[in-house]
Amino acid sequence: MKTKLLILFLALTSVANAQWYFNHSFNNSVHAFLESEGSLYVGLSGAGVYRSMDAGENWEAVNNGIQFGGAYIYVLCSRNDSIFAGGFGEVCFTNDKGENWTLMDLNLSLNSFVYALAIKDNYLFAGIGGIDTLRGVYRKQLGQLGWAYTSNGLPANVAVNTFLVSDNMLFVGTSQGVYASENNGLHWEPSSFGMGEAPVVHSFYEAAGLLLAGTNAGLFVSYDHGGSWIASESLPSTSVVRCLAGNDTSIVAGTYNGGFISHDNGLSWSDFTPQAPDNVFFMSLTTLDNFYYAGTGAGIYTTNPDVAVSLSETRIIDHSGLLLYPNPIKRGQPLTIETQVGLSGIRIYDARGQLLRNIAPGHSPKNTICTASLAPGLYIIETIHAAEAISWKRFLVK
Repeated sequence: MKTKLLILFLALTSVANAQWYFNHSFNNSVHAFLESEGSLYVGLSGAGVYRSMDAGENWEAVNNGIQFGGAYIYVLCSRNDSIFAGGFGEVCFTNDKGENWTLMDLNLSLNSFVYALAIKDNYLFAGIGGIDTLRGVYRKQLGQLGWAYTSNGLPANVAVNTFLVSDNMLFVGTSQGVYASENNGLHWEPSSFGMGEAPVVHSFYEAAGLLLAGTNAGLFVSYDHGGSWIASESLPSTSVVRCLAGNDTSIVAGTYNGGFISHDNGLSWSDFTPQAPDNVFFMSLTTLDNFYYAGTGAGIYTTNPDVAVSLSETRIIDHSGLLLYPNPIKRGQPLTIETQVGLSGIRIYDARGQLLRNIAPGHSPKNTICTASLAPGLYIIETIHAAEAISWKRFLVK
C-alpha cells in the first residue's frame, strides 16, 4: 500500500530528498505565504494576493482594494479572521477572506518596502526595508488612527526583515542582527550574542522552546530565548535561510539554493530540495494539514515529508483529467468524481497518507461518494483504472 501512497504525493522521479511536486505556476515571484482558517494566501510581486480554498488545487486573485505600489505584496499575517498585507510603502487588511481590502494609511514612500508584519497584544507592527531613509519599525494600535515610529535602540535606518512574537517578547530580524523588546517596541535591545559579526536576519521560527533564526550566514539556534545563539553545523554557513516553517514532526528551511529539513527541532538538517531544471529559490513557506507549501521565483511547490518513500517504485501520476466537486465540501454532502475513463477503484487517504476507504465504483466515469464519515480536514482521492492508479487529487472537508 505504501507504493500507491507514494504515487499520490509525488510528481518527481529523483532522489529521496526531493519529495516535492510543482503545484502552481505564477508569472510572479511568491514573496509571502499564509495559511488562515483553512485557506491559503500568497503575496506576489506585481500581482497582489491570490487565494486557494481547496488546499492549493485552484487559485484566484483577491485584489479588490490593493491599488498601491504596483500590487507588490511582500508579507502576509493574520489574527482570527483578519488578514494583513504589506507592500510598497503601505499596509492593508481584509476581514472577508480577501474579497475586499482596506488601506491602513501607513503612507510611506514607494522606496519603503514593508517586509515584515506582526501582531502582539493590540498592536500591529510593520518592519520597513528598502532604500528610503526611514527604515525600522512602525507600530499601530489596532482600531486606532495613526502609526508611530518605534525604533528606539535599533541602529539608525536599519532594514527590518522579520518579526517573532514569543511569550512577552517581540524579536526583530534586521540587516544588523537580532533585537528584542519587552515593551511592545518602545525600546529594543541587541540580542545577537553568539552570531559573530551581526548577520542579516531573514526569518524566525520557534519549536519546543528553541528559537531559530535564518540568516545570510546559515541558521542559528537559541536555547535561552534569544540570550545567545549557536550556529547550526549541519546546515551550511554559506546558506541564506530566507524562510522557515514547521509542523508537529519537522521543520523546513528554505534557502536561495533549495531546502533543508529537520526532524529534531532544528538541531540537525538534511537536504530537502525539489527536483527542478534550475536551482529552486525559496522565498516563503507555510503549512496546512501536514503539507508544506513553498513559494519560489517560479511558483509553488508542495510536499508531505511524513509520507514514506520507496524510490524504486516512484512514478508520475497525472491528475489533470480528474474532476472533483464541490471542493471544498461540507461534511455530509455527496462528493462527485468524474474521470475520462471508467474506474475500477477509488481510494481515500487522510493527510498523513493513511488509507481510509477503498471503494468499488462499478466502472463508471462518474461517481458520488458520501462524506458523512469524514471529519473536517484535508483528504486525497486516488482513482484506479485496470488495476493502475491513473489520477489523484486533494479535497477539503469543512
